[in-house]
Amino acid sequence: SNMKWRNVVAENIIGYLPGTEYPDKYVLLTAAYDSFSFVPSLAPGAREAIGTAVMLQLARYFASNPDLHKYTLVFIAFSGTDQGVVGSRWFVKDYIDRNWEGWGSKVMLQMNINFNDVNKYLMPTTIAAWLYGWNEGVAPWIGNYQQWLFNTLIPDLSRKLDIPQLTFDPLLGKGWISRDMSGGGGPGHGIVYNDYLGAPIRYVNSEPLTALGGPAFTWYDYQAFSDIYYTPFDLPDTIKWSNIEFEIKVLYPIIYATVNVDLSQLIGPVSYTHLRAH
Repeated sequence: SNMKWRNVVAENIIGYLPGTEYPDKYVLLTAAYDSFSFVPSLAPGAREAIGTAVMLQLARYFASNPDLHKYTLVFIAFSGTDQGVVGSRWFVKDYIDRNWEGWGSKVMLQMNINFNDVNKYLMPTTIAAWLYGWNEGVAPWIGNYQQWLFNTLIPDLSRKLDIPQLTFDPLLGKGWISRDMSGGGGPGHGIVYNDYLGAPIRYVNSEPLTALGGPAFTWYDYQAFSDIYYTPFDLPDTIKWSNIEFEIKVLYPIIYATVNVDLSQLIGPVSYTHLRAH
């Protein structure tokens, strides 16, 4: 084998766009920029790059339209995702827990982007592989936001885009955007298991903030098992781009609406549990 092991320094990359009405309140738009493979030296990670590509396009759009977001947007590309979300764990500990007054108290919401191309189904979730086994009690803040998302925003979006399946598909028995934000669950913990909704179940970078009690979730996917994910065959020419195009078409207006709605009325109660490092 030509595979060589070495220690490297991994860094998170953070960028800011000041908000028009609430410059001291932050909405975090995040994604992973690392990749993993069961053959570590061959980890092209085309599907793992989807989230970062979407995040960068959002950054480009809002940078070109600075009056179209009320909150300060913080774009974060996390490293160390497949090493147990170590990059986002470090970020939450250093920026939010240890710097609560200067930074952490300003965070209104984190939306992490981590979906693949297998189908057109999206699932906002608070729980994935790292927090597997937790229940909806971990996110008491989610009730009002979930009601607004599924009772107001998505039905309106379904009508305007003329996609009735967003709210309900009779063949699927549910909408193309899954309503259960409490988590994906599954038969086991970690990336080597497949959750009952598809996947394989993956670590996602919103979980550390969720574990601290903060308002965070990931735009994930369901019923989307991929036998190419985490393999040397995860290449751009194997991606079903029409599915990605559809998911972006749906997700962009949801994110736009979220960064312009009054989140103080939708997010709560938030109860942080500060875990000081020793």
